[in-house]
Amino acid sequence: MAFDLAPPTGPFPRPSFDASSGVVTEDAVAAIERDGVVCLRNFLPSNDVAAIHAGCDQAQANPTTMATTIGEPGGPSFFYDFNVSDRIEAFRRLRDDTAMADLAQQLMGSSMVARYFDNLFIKDGGGGAASPWHEDASFQRVTGRDSVNFWVAFDHIPAQTALQYLAGSHLRDEPIYLMGHFDDDDDYAGIITQNRVPSPPPEELGAEFEKVWWDLNPGDALVWFHRTLHGAPANTLDQVRRAIAYIWVGDDAYYDASPGYTDPDFVDPTLSHGDRFYSDRFPKVRG
Repeated sequence: MAFDLAPPTGPFPRPSFDASSGVVTEDAVAAIERDGVVCLRNFLPSNDVAAIHAGCDQAQANPTTMATTIGEPGGPSFFYDFNVSDRIEAFRRLRDDTAMADLAQQLMGSSMVARYFDNLFIKDGGGGAASPWHEDASFQRVTGRDSVNFWVAFDHIPAQTALQYLAGSHLRDEPIYLMGHFDDDDDYAGIITQNRVPSPPPEELGAEFEKVWWDLNPGDALVWFHRTLHGAPANTLDQVRRAIAYIWVGDDAYYDASPGYTDPDFVDPTLSHGDRFYSDRFPKVRG
């Protein structure tokens, strides 16, 4: 199959599951275990989205030092920032006052859940940067199975600009890929290299795994393991694409204290290499 980030076509290749009750079915758990990703519908009620949109505006107008904006001046941009739920109430409520942690716990099959960080994404319409193929493990200090990205859409996201996943890629028995920058004009220095390897060419990955995606409405969510390969095309529509990812870890998650840098480089000097991944810095919220 062709392996690129062009907008996908054809019928949606996987089912989705209703999450409005805060409980998922065994079929949803089986789906994420098989594919490494699952689509949850109606996670966030539509009448809560307006407050989130205002929070997105607030975050973009007042970025932290960790924020990045990719794109040419005056053109469409791709903005992202971290831990906005620590300073903007709408995102804190989304993190703490919904069933998100419970759903993450169910999907991981974990007795405990700890909070790692959150990552806000605002991708302008009209073109701009794609999100290249990558695994989130490259950007985390987590080893083990249980790190999931709970990604909530705040706009309608049709197939033309949808996130795309390589189903089953989380089951690869190989080291984590080296971290690469989303901006072709930038690069990282001093990244973690211990027990990590360069990513193979996209065409090589595409020969092994099926590409899957979903059309999303505001309030729908995608949840995937940190080793699931994924990416997204540039947003060529005439509308913004806003979303946030909350990273949760479970029983099979261990702290990676390897020398080097991750993005974001959230570290905890109280944890040693191989410790279970929870602490005052990364608090348990379940279990």
